[in-house]
Amino acid sequence: MRENSTPRILLATVFTTAFGPAFTTAFTTAFTTVFAPVFAPVFAPGFAPGFTTVFASVLGTLGLMGCESEAAKVPEGSRALIVAAASSLGPVMEEAVALWSESTGRKAEVVIGASSTLARQIQNGAPFDLFVTAHASWMDVLVAEGLVEEGEPAALAGNGLVVIESARDGGQGRAGTRPWGAEVFAAGRWALGDPAHVPAGVYARQAVESVGAWSTLEPRVIPTASVRAALRLVQLREVDFGIVYRTDALGSGDVTIVVTVPAQAHAAATVIAARLKAAQGGAEELLDWIAGPEVRALLGQRGFVIEER
Repeated sequence: MRENSTPRILLATVFTTAFGPAFTTAFTTAFTTVFAPVFAPVFAPGFAPGFTTVFASVLGTLGLMGCESEAAKVPEGSRALIVAAASSLGPVMEEAVALWSESTGRKAEVVIGASSTLARQIQNGAPFDLFVTAHASWMDVLVAEGLVEEGEPAALAGNGLVVIESARDGGQGRAGTRPWGAEVFAAGRWALGDPAHVPAGVYARQAVESVGAWSTLEPRVIPTASVRAALRLVQLREVDFGIVYRTDALGSGDVTIVVTVPAQAHAAATVIAARLKAAQGGAEELLDWIAGPEVRALLGQRGFVIEER
């Protein structure tokens, strides 16, 4: 069911009018990447579970309004192409898009956020040209609503899940000496993407349920607005363990992988990309680049699983 976004949009309009789109976007980024992970442990266990997720969603809309306000000032076809990328794919997509811009001379930028937030922004008319996610369900929603070009999306790579702890714990965590099973989740506080809407969280819950441990673990889980926020909580040692994508763990020097989640324990985490119906000229060329051999090689270097074509 599509949520009623009217209150968030009204708040976004007021905020953007008062402070301007540039400040709004900067504030949104700062909150979702820095402040949300810090405050999640304060609110999630107490009187306001999910506060951080809801607030981040509101701020995501604020950033979107700022983006839309800026786009409205620029004639169609002359603004930079915008790639909406899930948080776990943000760094590699930024690198890929930068390489494309350098080789073509065409401006392009990446907007990073939770797949669910980005999908809802697309539903609400965000001026995005491409959508890149690791959750087929959100892409299916956009396809069903006619917001994605026919014949797409394109599968780019695969990813997996791992259990992590802070590297400052010396890599000798309580889960590290045990094989995969329910006992991995017997103790400690855990962070993972909100299983209600964050793809990595959905997969994490499936994995935990596969060993019958979800009812035991759930009361000790801090759900976050994105998988990167879960990673941040582990880095800050606000929790004992986290479940994140393998690529996020490999890209961080502050965490240690203590258990690799078996691929068969959850649905396939396939990275997919699509051009949106409202995309401007040049988006098809950018999608071809992202789905091409150069970016596939880049994904492989970052730990993604690349299938031979």
